[in-house]
Amino acid sequence: MEEKKIVKKLATATLVSGAMLLAVNKPSTVHAADVDVKNNTNEAQSQKQPEQVVTKDQAQKDVNKAQSERDNAKSQADEAQKNVDKANQDVTSAQKQVEEATKANNSAKEIQKEATPEHINEVKANIVQQEQEVANKAKAQEAAQKEANKQSSNLADAQKKAVQNANAQKDQLAEQVNNANNAVSEATNEVNDKQSSLSQARQQADAAKAELDAAQSTVNGLQTKVDSINVITMPKNYFLYNKYGMPDRVNTAVVDAAYNANSYKDDQEAKKEAVAHNKDGVTQLTDAQQKELTLWVAGILNDVRQQVGLKPNLVVTPASLAHTNYIATHST
Repeated sequence: MEEKKIVKKLATATLVSGAMLLAVNKPSTVHAADVDVKNNTNEAQSQKQPEQVVTKDQAQKDVNKAQSERDNAKSQADEAQKNVDKANQDVTSAQKQVEEATKANNSAKEIQKEATPEHINEVKANIVQQEQEVANKAKAQEAAQKEANKQSSNLADAQKKAVQNANAQKDQLAEQVNNANNAVSEATNEVNDKQSSLSQARQQADAAKAELDAAQSTVNGLQTKVDSINVITMPKNYFLYNKYGMPDRVNTAVVDAAYNANSYKDDQEAKKEAVAHNKDGVTQLTDAQQKELTLWVAGILNDVRQQVGLKPNLVVTPASLAHTNYIATHST
């Protein structure tokens, strides 16, 4: 009975070993290199990078890139899990073969009881061979189980490292996006402030320009008035003096130069003033117009007197105005 149990175990081990050898030799056999994701550690990523100013768009691209890398890591982890599942299936299949081998061995034992000596020797030889195969397949099964355990451990580590790296990078990039958003908000506020200051400055500039234009218009009007004032510029040595120091006669040598140096200046505003005429076309000045013209002439003549060294003592009085009016109305 004890011998039967030993033979049964050997047969089972033989069949399992054979199944595991088949699984190991298949092209799709899981190897450690196939799911070795240790190179996907964060050793390179953990090296501190110099801080850079990133834009919101760049930071978002980095977030997308980190998410893509996390998806790749998840894909590798899923592939490794498939390999583990395949190895477990191979183990289950090998166990089924062991069970079938056990049944076959039991049948062989029953046949052995009825066999001839020659047949018994043959069966013993077969049993020895099966025992060796069972031992070999048992070793293969043990190796396959170790590989499956290793792949499971690698899978867990890979998932843990990939998740940690992705979360850390995602948090870092989220912080960069937040910083970029804050920078955009601050820049927007600064732009709004500067636009407000610019608007105020433009309003002040427009107001100053309006004041400048008004002042310039006033200056232009005054300059036009100045330019329209008639003066007579007297040449030097216009008079020749006697031995008593009194003006004796006009220096004819400078008269022509005096004429050429002076010309009449039109007063554009004066031209707009209405002047009445009688039926014969003779100008009819009002008292105010006569006074204005008399004062104008007196001013020019007094300036001339000062230039030639005389006193500006020409004075307009009501009597002189009445006299000029009488001449104007009684003269032909």
